[in-house]
Amino acid sequence: MRYVIVVACLSISLSGFAQEEPNLDHLMRKKFLHCHDISLNCQEMIPRYLALGQFDSIRIVLQYWGNRCPSNPERLVTEVLFRIGAGEFDDHDYEDLLHALLAYKFHAVEADNDHHSYTYPSDDYSRYTEILRTYREFLRNYARETKAGTKPNSLESMLCDFYDHEFTPLLEALKANAFPETYLQRSFVKERERLMDLYDRHWAGFFEYWIPRGKATTLGNHPGIGMTFGFRKKTFSVDFTGLARFGKASNAYSIYQKDSLYTTRDFSGVYAGAEAAKAFFRTRRSELAASGGIGYESITAVPADEAKGIEAVDVGTFNLSAGLGYRYYYSEIGAYVGIQARYNVIDYFAKGGTDLSGHALTLRLFWGTSGNPYRYNALKRLGY
Repeated sequence: MRYVIVVACLSISLSGFAQEEPNLDHLMRKKFLHCHDISLNCQEMIPRYLALGQFDSIRIVLQYWGNRCPSNPERLVTEVLFRIGAGEFDDHDYEDLLHALLAYKFHAVEADNDHHSYTYPSDDYSRYTEILRTYREFLRNYARETKAGTKPNSLESMLCDFYDHEFTPLLEALKANAFPETYLQRSFVKERERLMDLYDRHWAGFFEYWIPRGKATTLGNHPGIGMTFGFRKKTFSVDFTGLARFGKASNAYSIYQKDSLYTTRDFSGVYAGAEAAKAFFRTRRSELAASGGIGYESITAVPADEAKGIEAVDVGTFNLSAGLGYRYYYSEIGAYVGIQARYNVIDYFAKGGTDLSGHALTLRLFWGTSGNPYRYNALKRLGY
């Protein structure tokens, strides 16, 4: 009986223990200071030391914070503002300051718009949110106070404005090359040149109207549809073009091939080639460009019919062309509509058949896009 009572009591005790959430905090003796924890503690100490005027303590905290968390954005902002206030700021000490500023701007705008933490995307990020938001507000106030001790329109003054979310003055000054002796200005120019040197990707669909000249007028005018794609660098571009033309010929014509003479009004044409262009006039929305091209085109007079054992009968020619085109860019990302006129040097030599010699004019209407989304977004962050 005594054994049964002991077992019952033990079962009740274990059952109660199992129902409670275990707390083993007192057993967690080994700890690793994560950068998040270090940053949060530093963010708590610096405003207190600043209010007490304990600047040496701030230096020690910033040095420790920098050694343990060198990529933390709040640490860099704090250090720059502290050194500006102490008259010790030199932008040559911060080789990556430009990218840090652009990241600060991007995340600050994102945080203002989305109202959530962006620095520490962990599962329990909510515990950091309020502390981070408070510290970032402290940094904005710190920037305003620090600006009071700077020279108007100086780099230090504009950095304070930037950290107070007034981004435009600094970016406009850098665009105007206002600080030519600074590392930040040289970094800005170098980054802008790097972005401008990137290739654009281009593609477009188009409608064409083919107008033969000379004796090729026997074939009559024909509509066509095509596509072009390629690459562009600054004002020079190279595109690969393919198209198909269709419709009946205006008059019957003959082609001598395979020891036979074929007379028909059937017409289907194809063209494939490469075209290079150079823009010689550009504004923000408009562009004029001259182009030249080389390709091959052919006309199918008799289509193949496997059921009847008929092979296709066609005639082809090399195509050398030159053209002039206009584009209107209706969006910031490079979408455009355009028109182009081309003169095509061709020679449909049909030995023993109808003389189809002569060149051709073509008119094309385009809808396409030419741009680099990465460059567009990066330039936008630079203030362009």
